[in-house]
Amino acid sequence: MSAATPHDGPGGQVADLIDEIIRMSDFSFERLPMLDIIGARMADFLPIALTDLTRSVCEASLNTLDYVPLGQAIADFPDRVLIGVASSQVLEGNFLVVMDAPLVLSTLETSLGGEPSDAKVDGQAEFTAIERGFGLQLARLILGELRQSFSVIGDIVPEVDSLETDGEAAIVAQQASLCVRMDLALQVGNQVCRLQVIFPYDTLEPIRPRLGKVYFGERGDEVSPWRDVLTRQIESATVELEVVLSEMDMPMRQIMALKPGDRIGFPVGEDHECTVICSGSPIFHCVTGTRSNGVAAIRITETIDLEEDA
Repeated sequence: MSAATPHDGPGGQVADLIDEIIRMSDFSFERLPMLDIIGARMADFLPIALTDLTRSVCEASLNTLDYVPLGQAIADFPDRVLIGVASSQVLEGNFLVVMDAPLVLSTLETSLGGEPSDAKVDGQAEFTAIERGFGLQLARLILGELRQSFSVIGDIVPEVDSLETDGEAAIVAQQASLCVRMDLALQVGNQVCRLQVIFPYDTLEPIRPRLGKVYFGERGDEVSPWRDVLTRQIESATVELEVVLSEMDMPMRQIMALKPGDRIGFPVGEDHECTVICSGSPIFHCVTGTRSNGVAAIRITETIDLEEDA
């Protein structure tokens, strides 16, 4: 019969909780509520940016936003990661963008036209030069969305300083230093991925007063990020235009008597008034004409107000 360890069972869970309370009591810090809003904004913006990049359905959610020592954050990294070491002139020091292998490989596969499920994730293999190069682009894309997320309090203009694969090479503060860890779950096609943004608490010192307050103005006034996507899609869509040169009323008896070879005359010549129709709705008044190369053309003279036309 094996002896129980001190942390086995409910008593062990209580001991772990006490240890955690004692450990966190060593840090003197205040929670920064604006980071929760910024993390939620990241979860809103990232699917749009990744969808544009991969042409595949992407989703994101903020798993946790917690305060942990840097050493613990590094120990919790997935087995195989690309770590972007980033900085900003507004901040004091560097911070980390941690991308796991499924995120890097699935976005690479889909951006090249493959399926996310085709991405082979080997926890032991090193990233190739191509994968690292794409990872650098992906880190820059993520920082662009992070910048947009931070815009509610100001412009931080983040940049990637280096790309690492080893957590020990990406230490941006003392391992015992307190950090804010933003952990996001991403889904690219069928692949479940993980992204972390880790800020040493001291790095945020220049903007900490703004992060300690809750700003509602821009958050409530801002346009839904999906509106920009829909606007781009609508502006790039194609529609068919019809030009009604002339209209004529004819008795049904005359129409029924028409046969192949019969001609119907329409009085259409230069500067003849006509109408442009889109999906059954008139949108322009025009006149007919001819271009310098002899090609028939129309010139728009007036936009039709659909409400007035109705």
